[in-house]
Amino acid sequence: MVWRICIFERQQAATQKGYTLVELMVSLAVGVVVMGAAAVAYLSIAESQRSLTEKSYAAESARFAMETLGREIQNAGFYPVNQVSTATPDAPPAALPIGTFSTGALSKPTSSPQHLRSPVFGCSRKKLDATKTTSVCVAHTSSSPAVDADTLVASYYTDDDFGKDRGNNTDCARATPAAVAGSNGKLFFISNSYTLTPVTLKLEGNTLKTFGLACAGSASPVNNYVPLITGIEQLRLSYLVQGDTTAQFKAADSVLAHEWGQVIAVKVCLVARSLQNVRIQTNSSRFTDCADATQTLATGIERKRYTQIFAVKNAALATP
Repeated sequence: MVWRICIFERQQAATQKGYTLVELMVSLAVGVVVMGAAAVAYLSIAESQRSLTEKSYAAESARFAMETLGREIQNAGFYPVNQVSTATPDAPPAALPIGTFSTGALSKPTSSPQHLRSPVFGCSRKKLDATKTTSVCVAHTSSSPAVDADTLVASYYTDDDFGKDRGNNTDCARATPAAVAGSNGKLFFISNSYTLTPVTLKLEGNTLKTFGLACAGSASPVNNYVPLITGIEQLRLSYLVQGDTTAQFKAADSVLAHEWGQVIAVKVCLVARSLQNVRIQTNSSRFTDCADATQTLATGIERKRYTQIFAVKNAALATP
């Protein structure tokens, strides 16, 4: 009887046998390897997503900047057809000028500031000072790094009856100008100046110094450039003049005073950047900037050049 009990206890003990130390160590090692592989895969996916997000931000910033500048260039020189003088309904479009917003007269006064005498105007590597009547292009405010940007000025009229949320009767800073004297009270003159200004951001506890597309409107405080789109590091503009025998785009400082009214197209080039490092790219990267210079960057910041040409659709409305 005792013998049978011992046999039963041995059998029961055998069925309750646990892992040996070797088996336990092997199991732990396999578990660590699996968890490590999962962690590496997760971090890799997270970094890839971060990289795609940063690259998308740079591309979106460039797209918004191009849309903003393109819309202004295509509006430049516009004069509503229902504002044509009823006394001279057959007057040619050339009689509808830019720069006469103070009186509404159908002539272009020589006393108007230079940047208001044509649909578009520009400054090379400088910004516009709207308080001046001559030499309106002045040096950018000193900053580190220095601003590398031209300035585009687009001037046009509008008789939009909609509010500022739907229409176009405000300047780029959403300020509404006074109606043109002698009009029906719905005719407005707008002149917007676009360039880059320094921007300082706080990201994840770090201070980032970059630039952004900014605008000063004619109905806003003078020379008050309001940042619109962050992450634009370079802005270069060139102009195609109608009848120019060279048929090439010129920088603003190469356009003669009388040629501004004959500009039929504007080429916009900008460099957009990500705000944070794109960590999956190599330590150094190369790209060609808007000055056609090859830049080699040691940081993981994504930078890319974008170029687009916009027609000045209303160039025919300006008197050369």
